[in-house]
Amino acid sequence: MLSCMIFDSIRMATSKKANVKTNILPHSKAKLDLYKSYLSEYLPILGLSEFISVINIFDIFCGTGVYDDGNIGSPVIAANCILEYHSFCNTNHKRIKRTRLFINDYDSEKVNNVKELISTRDIKNCDIEFFNLDASLMFDKVYNKICSFDRSERNLVFIDPYGYSAINKQALYNILSSRRSEIILFLPVAQMRRFTDEALTALDRKDYENLRKFIFDFFPKDSKIFTDEKVPIFEYIDELKNAFSFGEEFYTASHYIQRDKVNYYALFFIGHHIYGLDKFIEAKWKNDTLGRGFNQSNGMGGLFGSTLEEYDKNLSLARLEVLTRELFEKSGVLNNRQLYEFTLKNQFRPSHMTQLLRQWKSDRKINIYSPNMELLDNVRGFALDYDSYKGEAKYLFKKR
Repeated sequence: MLSCMIFDSIRMATSKKANVKTNILPHSKAKLDLYKSYLSEYLPILGLSEFISVINIFDIFCGTGVYDDGNIGSPVIAANCILEYHSFCNTNHKRIKRTRLFINDYDSEKVNNVKELISTRDIKNCDIEFFNLDASLMFDKVYNKICSFDRSERNLVFIDPYGYSAINKQALYNILSSRRSEIILFLPVAQMRRFTDEALTALDRKDYENLRKFIFDFFPKDSKIFTDEKVPIFEYIDELKNAFSFGEEFYTASHYIQRDKVNYYALFFIGHHIYGLDKFIEAKWKNDTLGRGFNQSNGMGGLFGSTLEEYDKNLSLARLEVLTRELFEKSGVLNNRQLYEFTLKNQFRPSHMTQLLRQWKSDRKINIYSPNMELLDNVRGFALDYDSYKGEAKYLFKKR
């Protein structure tokens, strides 16, 4: 609340003179809302960690700082979230960790607009640097800075490119290889899907060269992208999500954003730490009650609007039940740590798994044991949280 008040007067004063798009489109706002939720959820947690000394936030394609309609862009959102974190620390009498904010765009006018917005306020204990570099140079800059930082520092990298041509596998892997960084990447997946078949067949078409390079760079040879024709958009998003795991070396998640019947975008989370995944999944469901993504028509009412939303939600949770049943059939006995990780990797909240297990327990479909296989009857919670994940297994679960 404090940060919103601080920047409200700034954006109102500067919105008229900023040379930017007049209004933010709903799908772009949905993207920024999820980014804000992720930072708001995660910054206080990182700040409270005794193992983290500094929090670094990189915005590689910062775009505009504020739109003419008063909505703010990603760099100002990051600054707001830092201020909210400071307010949280002050309210709870916690020490404020040092933060750094690195802001870049190849459009110097956009960088200057953002600099003017943010520099009018002194964000204490936060170093802010501005760059006017093309993507390849900025990726190198990010990588070199991360390598120079102490191992106790955590890095959050937001990548919202103008298309996909600047994104390459090595640049992303360099950022992730330190095991101290997390990436949120935004891509125009419908546009990519629409021209994938042509890019792979019309090899002489230079206008598909960037997409072709992206496909061969990221997707393994056995991907559906190569083996199937006309891969549906949601399967295409899943293939991208799997590719960004770099052979399951990192955790990944996706969140689709639908602008209209043919235009889809997607945000991807990539990181080494399961708690980062947890916070992204939390933000994902917070911004869409179905946990799937943003549809521009969602929430617009209609005769069957709320009924259909509840129906879709039940279908979504039913999918979790199917996946969990298959896991038990394959594994036999599972502990709470395994179920916590499984739930997040399938993009559900731990509370959803708790709800499912509670129902199974009520229906006598599952037995719960202690680690030494003592049958337990009075179990209320199931230890499906990060703190329990860090320790030894507390419960064992076996389907009847």
